[in-house]
Amino acid sequence: MNEKNIKEKLKISYKLLWPFSEKYKVDFDRYLFSLKILIPLFNSQKTKILDIGTGIGILPLTLKQLGFKVSGADLYVFQENNMFSVDDFKNLKKIWEDNNLDINNFDIINDKITDKKEYYDIIISEATIEHLKNPKKNF
Repeated sequence: MNEKNIKEKLKISYKLLWPFSEKYKVDFDRYLFSLKILIPLFNSQKTKILDIGTGIGILPLTLKQLGFKVSGADLYVFQENNMFSVDDFKNLKKIWEDNNLDINNFDIINDKITDKKEYYDIIISEATIEHLKNPKKNF
């Protein structure tokens, strides 16, 4: 998969997730960099990915378009009144449903991935640790 194709799919994800993706324009190059590293390492048809701290689901949506089986997990996007909350969460959920995107309410500190019946070939977490109140204590 070439860089141009990856970039195009990322642009489509931003477009599909608009207007929620507007505030994440600043992260486009970081997402693209991460995708260019990740994608060549795995066979998209067989790889199941979990994106922890997924936010509105930009990475999972892009990876899904590229053929990966992917789920997203986030805590803050499901809550109200924080910097990651969404004003019109009902509309965001509709976008997820329309794109068959699996995004779950998940707390990386208190919920255990091992409690889930699912398995993942890889777990990614893009820009998450800096949002924890006390990362040293949590890990």
